[in-house]
Amino acid sequence: MPRARFAQIEAVARHRGLPNAAAVISAWIDRAIDEGEIPPALPGLTCQRLGDGFFVSINDTVLPTIPPNKARVLAAVLSAAGGESDPELSFEMVPGKPAVLDLGEHHLAVSRAGRSVRLIAKPKDGTESVLASVSPSFAAEMARQIREAFTGH
Repeated sequence: MPRARFAQIEAVARHRGLPNAAAVISAWIDRAIDEGEIPPALPGLTCQRLGDGFFVSINDTVLPTIPPNKARVLAAVLSAAGGESDPELSFEMVPGKPAVLDLGEHHLAVSRAGRSVRLIAKPKDGTESVLASVSPSFAAEMARQIREAFTGH
């Protein structure tokens, strides 16, 4: 994109009170989804219920299997990390403090890190690996898709 266009998008962001150009583009995509212009699924994100758990993958990274009773909580945490409120569960993301979910063999930590949301797997052996670093809008979309998989619609 030509630098002049990027400057215009930044001007739109300032005019609308948005933090940056990426927020303008996210709002534009959200509107296109709301109006049925494009499907809501994010490329590279898969959230589906499989038997006794939830399968979530981001691009080629597969999160540890999430039990159904934790999937709803994860959706609330991701909503909060994405700057949105969950329609059913109230959760507040504290800056600098990860929310950690016990998934049995793993803990899954979700935290805000600058302008991104980090998902970190912490297996019981004490190792730690960053599974994904996504935008807040991506985290909010993950939450929406987990809720859809949870309820079936």
